[in-house]
Amino acid sequence: MEAKSFDTLVIGSGPAGLLSSIGHSHNSHVTLLEKPEKNNTLGKRILLSGNGRCNFFNEVFFKPEFYQQYPELTPLFEKNIPEKFFSFLEKNGFPIRKEGDLYYPYFNRSESMHSFLLDLLKKSEVETIFGTLLSVDPLKKQVHILLQGQKVTCSYNRLVLALGGMSYDRKENPLSAIHSLSLKTVPFTPGLCPIKVKEKIPSYLEKNRLKGTLHVFSNQNEIYQETGEILFKHDGLSGICIFNSTLYITKELKKKASKITLSFSYLPKGVHVSDSSLPHFLFRYLKEYPQQEENSLSFTFESLYPFSESQVSFGGINPSEIDFSNMRLIRYPDIQVLGEMIDLSFPCGGYHIGSAFLEGYLSGGIYD
Repeated sequence: MEAKSFDTLVIGSGPAGLLSSIGHSHNSHVTLLEKPEKNNTLGKRILLSGNGRCNFFNEVFFKPEFYQQYPELTPLFEKNIPEKFFSFLEKNGFPIRKEGDLYYPYFNRSESMHSFLLDLLKKSEVETIFGTLLSVDPLKKQVHILLQGQKVTCSYNRLVLALGGMSYDRKENPLSAIHSLSLKTVPFTPGLCPIKVKEKIPSYLEKNRLKGTLHVFSNQNEIYQETGEILFKHDGLSGICIFNSTLYITKELKKKASKITLSFSYLPKGVHVSDSSLPHFLFRYLKEYPQQEENSLSFTFESLYPFSESQVSFGGINPSEIDFSNMRLIRYPDIQVLGEMIDLSFPCGGYHIGSAFLEGYLSGGIYD
């Protein structure tokens, strides 16, 4: 197969890759490379977001306090990228619905965001090819790609890497294709996922939900607390508050914490209720497994669920390798990196997809 030469090559068609492709098309010819799969669907992660509703943004991106917690992203705030991104959506006829701090497509369907971006991609005359990135040679400004079963060496003027992480059904580590860049990286771990516990979860408890306040302890020191709802699984716990706790549990695992425990308070302390007022599954569980703490259930962390059951993956390229004013690698200014392949971990609620959109918008220079 004949070698190719690309002006701008974007690899990965997630939120960041799609928006970057659209932006770069204003001043260069853009080729978007995505892995060949059944039906060759671009941007399929968008269709999965928000349980099919696509909570694509969070109000915190407009607030300076957020950037104190994530200082690497400060250039996004200084360049008013959140406001400009929303102006871009409005200008192109994309209506929005806001619920609390979360933003959704007006019609509450992920397909609305998906079809909107693919339509813009088509109008931008972005060329799409399906193949697999094998390796990058940053000194020669070349990539090695598997196209139609053949290895092809291609040159580029600008390379945009939006390779994603390891969550869902990802089988290969996206960072393996860019090892030649010798970047500082953090190993991927499952994030925003259920957890397995050491205690037995009886079958009558499975699939039941319970509202209350989750407390997470590492070596008896409380590291996280959130009020919400847990879902009992056959070997552990799920629910938004459990997902969010994995941010803090992962940090403790890196510190080699000897014991991580969880306490779930389903009633305030000192509140006494009759046994008959308790849900039957809870009454039965308390009878068979008496708890030491009043109105609380105690569990011992065993492990995170696998990547296939995680919303995102934590880890990736160390942010110190990136100039966040333009999303370029500091050592290789001709290469931009975006999205989940960067080691920035957020809670549930439009953070990961929102930051990916902002990074894609900034990298493509749509605001210029």
